[in-house]
Amino acid sequence: MEKKAICLIALLLLTVPSYCDDNTVDGNGLTATASMDPFKDVLNLKVKELNLSITPEFKIVLPDASVYVGLKQKLGDTQLEGATEYNYISNKIKYMIMYGLELYLPVSVRLYDNIAFQQVYAEKRYIERSKGLGISVDSPKIFDIFAVREEFKNEDIYYAELNNAYVPSQGIVTSLNTKFEIGIKETYGIDGAEKKYDRLNIKFDFEKAIPHAYSATNYLFVTGNLLGNRKFSATDNLEFRVETGYLLEAQNVPLTKMYKIGGFDRLIGWGIDEFQGYYKLFGRIRYDFSLAESINREIWWMRLDAVKPFFMADAGKVGNVHEVQCTGNYKFGIGAGAILQFTYRKRAPIKVALGIGQPLYSGRPPVFYFIYEML
Repeated sequence: MEKKAICLIALLLLTVPSYCDDNTVDGNGLTATASMDPFKDVLNLKVKELNLSITPEFKIVLPDASVYVGLKQKLGDTQLEGATEYNYISNKIKYMIMYGLELYLPVSVRLYDNIAFQQVYAEKRYIERSKGLGISVDSPKIFDIFAVREEFKNEDIYYAELNNAYVPSQGIVTSLNTKFEIGIKETYGIDGAEKKYDRLNIKFDFEKAIPHAYSATNYLFVTGNLLGNRKFSATDNLEFRVETGYLLEAQNVPLTKMYKIGGFDRLIGWGIDEFQGYYKLFGRIRYDFSLAESINREIWWMRLDAVKPFFMADAGKVGNVHEVQCTGNYKFGIGAGAILQFTYRKRAPIKVALGIGQPLYSGRPPVFYFIYEML
C-alpha cells in the first residue's frame, strides 16, 4: 500500500511545470524519480530488496533427556544466532549468542557459557563451568570448495572434584582455532526442483592454547571430521561419518577439553556422554529410505506427510592414546527406527523419530528413543 502511494506521488510529479527541476520521492526500499527533461527517462523507479530470513530450531531427545533451542536471523549483511541446550540427566546447561557481519570478510563475535553440575571424569564427579568470548574471521570459499576460519577465544574455566577434599581449580584459557573445510556438493531433483547435499565434507580443527602471564595452559588438539553421502534416489541415502581427535601437545590441559561420546547422536544405545578421553575415534554408517511419500492423512491439525525408516551402526572409543589404538577396547552399537514427518496447521513442519538402540555388550539392555524436532 505504501509503495502504491509513492508511485502515485511520483506520477503526480509529472504534472508540475516544465521549469521545475527533477523531482525525487524516497520511501522505505523504493525511490521514484520524475524528470521534465525530454532527453531523460520520464519515470525511474528503483526498488531496494531487503532479505530477511528467520530459522528456528527445536529438538528433544529421550531418554538422553536433552533439549535444544536455536534461532538464526539473517537481515541483509548481518546475522544473529542464539542457542541454548539443557540436559536433565547430565545436569548440563549451555548458552550461546553470536553476531555476524559481512564486511570484506565475514566477521562474527560470540559469547558462550557451559555449565555442568555433575560431570563424570574417570569415575569421579566434578562441577565445571567454562564461559568465554570468541572472535572469528571466515575466508571466502575458494572454487566453491575450500574455506578457512580463524577464531580467537578467551575463556574462564572452573572445575572442582566433589569429594571430601574440595579443591577447586580455575583459570583463564586463551586459544587460537584454525579450521579448514573442504566441501563437495551435488544436486538431486525432488518435486521438480533441484536441491544440494554434501557429497563429501572434510573438516580439520587445530586448537592451540597460548600460555601467558595469566594462563598456564598449553596444549594442541587436532580434530577431524569426515562426512559422506551416497544418494541412490531423492529419498534413499547412505551416510558414513568418521570423527577423530588427538592431543598432540599436552603440558597443562583442563578436564573440560576432553572428548565425549555416547547417546543417540554418537554411539547409539550407550549413555549420554558415557565415555571421556583426550583421544577419540568414532564412526557411523546410516541408511535412510522412504517407505511412504505424500500420505497427506490429517488428524487434529496434524497432517502426516511421509514415513522414512533408518538403520545405523556405530563404533567408537575415547581414552588415552593406547586405548584408542587397541581395537579390543572399542564400543559398538546398532539401531533402527522410523522418521515420521508431519505438518502442523498446514504451516509448521515437524519431525518425530522413533528408534531402538542396542549396545553390543553383554548385559546391556536395548534403549528406546523418541526424538521430536520442529524445523
